[in-house]
Amino acid sequence: MKKLLLPLIAVTLLQNVNANEFPALTLEAEILEIVDDFQLGVNPDTVGMIMKLRRDINKRRFGSKTNVGVEGFYLFEGKKWTLQMLIELETQLMQSNSAGDKKRLASLKEFFQTIKDEFIDLVKPFLADARGAKGQMVILITEWSIKANRQDSQLLNWSATKEGEETTAIYSKLLTIKSFDQFCADLLYFLETLLRSCPKACAHFKQIMEQKQSASAKASSDK
Repeated sequence: MKKLLLPLIAVTLLQNVNANEFPALTLEAEILEIVDDFQLGVNPDTVGMIMKLRRDINKRRFGSKTNVGVEGFYLFEGKKWTLQMLIELETQLMQSNSAGDKKRLASLKEFFQTIKDEFIDLVKPFLADARGAKGQMVILITEWSIKANRQDSQLLNWSATKEGEETTAIYSKLLTIKSFDQFCADLLYFLETLLRSCPKACAHFKQIMEQKQSASAKASSDK
């Protein structure tokens, strides 16, 4: 796995960044005994990758805080939008019968393909890291879907697709921005649950970050 360059404050991000959105769950599948902090399972590099992916997806869903408010991630019609804002726009345009709004809706649908293209590039490292562990992920996602009462989640269907065909499912199954955002929310919820269910890997990651922080502080003091 590729090593990730993470900020020193990464340790704090182990906390649930979506606490208000997702009730805390813990997985209990026996497979976790050979997944938690194993090189071919969830190891410190995997923890760092998941944390970065969660942060990046949240940025797309809710934007980034600035001195003047929240800035959206997606540039559409000369304006920056969050996924939440685009959902509202999509809903309004779908309910309108005006020719102008129908034209805007067509443009939004075309832009939605760009959103999915960008998302696929975003999750490629995660998919590559999970390659070969498809069966394990299906077991864990299935347990998560039951505990989260999300048995109808497209994430569950996505996990069950043939390895290497995950990107095709995103294009064919997620047909609206609203359904895409729900998929992102479910992915975030599962990843948060997975981290909570792998305490050894998270503790190992925290130890590595603290060691890096100590080494950096020592190097600075020696100058």
